[in-house]
Amino acid sequence: MPLPLHALIMAGGTGSRLWPRSRTQHPKQFLDITGDLTMLQQSQQRLLPLIPLERTLVATNQQYIEIVTRQLPNLPPENILGEPTGRGTAAAIGLAAVHLRKRAPDALMAVLTADHLIKKTDSFRQVLQAAADIASEDWLVTLGITPNYPETGYGYIERGEFLGMVGDFEGYRVARFVEKPDLARAESYVASGNYAWNSGMFIWKVRRILEEMERLMPELYAGLMKIEADLFTDRSEETLSAVFPTLPAQTIDYGIMEKAEQVAVLPVDIGWHDVGSWSAVYDVLPRDRANNVVVGRHITPDTQNSLIYSPKRLIATIGLDDVVIVDTDDVLLVCPRSRAQDVKKIVDILKFNGEAGYLDGVVNIQPLSKEQVNRIFEASSALEKVLVSLMLHTGLWPSHIAGMSSEHFDFVKGWVNTPEGKRPLPEITRRYLFAWFQETNSFAFSFADKWKDSSAIKDVLTALGRRINATLSVDVLFETLARALFSTSEEGQVIQNVLGEEAELVRVPLHALFPFSTSDFTGYETDGLGERAHVVLNRATEQLK
Repeated sequence: MPLPLHALIMAGGTGSRLWPRSRTQHPKQFLDITGDLTMLQQSQQRLLPLIPLERTLVATNQQYIEIVTRQLPNLPPENILGEPTGRGTAAAIGLAAVHLRKRAPDALMAVLTADHLIKKTDSFRQVLQAAADIASEDWLVTLGITPNYPETGYGYIERGEFLGMVGDFEGYRVARFVEKPDLARAESYVASGNYAWNSGMFIWKVRRILEEMERLMPELYAGLMKIEADLFTDRSEETLSAVFPTLPAQTIDYGIMEKAEQVAVLPVDIGWHDVGSWSAVYDVLPRDRANNVVVGRHITPDTQNSLIYSPKRLIATIGLDDVVIVDTDDVLLVCPRSRAQDVKKIVDILKFNGEAGYLDGVVNIQPLSKEQVNRIFEASSALEKVLVSLMLHTGLWPSHIAGMSSEHFDFVKGWVNTPEGKRPLPEITRRYLFAWFQETNSFAFSFADKWKDSSAIKDVLTALGRRINATLSVDVLFETLARALFSTSEEGQVIQNVLGEEAELVRVPLHALFPFSTSDFTGYETDGLGERAHVVLNRATEQLK
């Protein structure tokens, strides 16, 4: 009797390569970029009837559980595996494997992706069945995509000895996995006919992959055993939240597949596309007579060979060739199609600047109430109070804070040196700093010893938010400070007198409000501008108490 085949759809990525359409709050796997259905819905639909919904699991970040539930309403809730934080594909697959071992110990497991396009769905289901037949004999099986050009953005799989035909498909032992090559090497791989693209799709027995994890990644396996022990008990969520963030952050390719024994590859042509850039979107969507891909409305006398993506607004172009235009509510992206991969450089700039709203897709950020602010500080340690105050009262970016030490501060005169210049340090932040100094009995410190980078600081905010049952982020803290500055400013008072309650609808970003509209107070510390900066900031921060 054939072993039951289950599917794990990996749907946890942030999809930054398709920014600005794909955002952290709603990444590409949840978007309908390549058709009427979202990419997640397509991933599930193409499995039918081979793998029904009740045998389909979806691994995603906990923040996306609601989206998955909305897009796959008939998926059993227990089949949505919410990860507390991203720890790489090895941990995500291990979590699904222990879930399946509890439910169906003899099961076969197909690990699939939610953010790839597969056009030949019949062939795809046939190859899944063929791969399952090989996996039932204790092989770890991966699907290799037959390459039709020398792609440098994918990993490759070199095939070894021929294992035989499985239905209509050839099976080979994997000789080795190869990292993304340069162009010359990619050309030689394709010319040899002995390599396939690494699709990131795998089929194996649940028992076999867990055995390999125990052998090759014992630390990961030990953590998974703790999670498995409490599955389907009232301690399940607590154990997952405590253990999963401590698991090794590693890919399944590097952690297992490159070192595992008895690994097979099936080279296939299933109409697979990574859809990893706007140029790739152009490649997979239908084109008009001018060779343009248009999503939305576009008028032009002569633009050609371009992607115009604007579901809401009319885009008018003249004389453009080989460009990408992506229009969203708050961002317009324009670039040559040949440089669409460089979207990640824009994302990196936004991350460095701390402009999370443009990455997350958060349009309307609600400030904290005074009650919530008080609860944050009541729930915080002395060091956490310093951290929150540096953002909420002083307006410092996490990336700046992580690189600071006591040498950056003038505690007596109230100034702090940041990478962008000298900023006023309000009295309330100085009070929290001095309270922390008393606790540690030292005035010398380096925040790098406390938080290695801005991500660690954001994790502290997330944990604090859970304590007070509120969403806590850098954007929320900055919006709270901006509201306080605006409402206590002369301009804000005038607008409130004119608009009354409707003044609450006015949004002024922090960087447009004094003293943050002045980037550097160096040379102005003792004159009227520096004094005014302290007065304005102290007045606003006192209102937050």
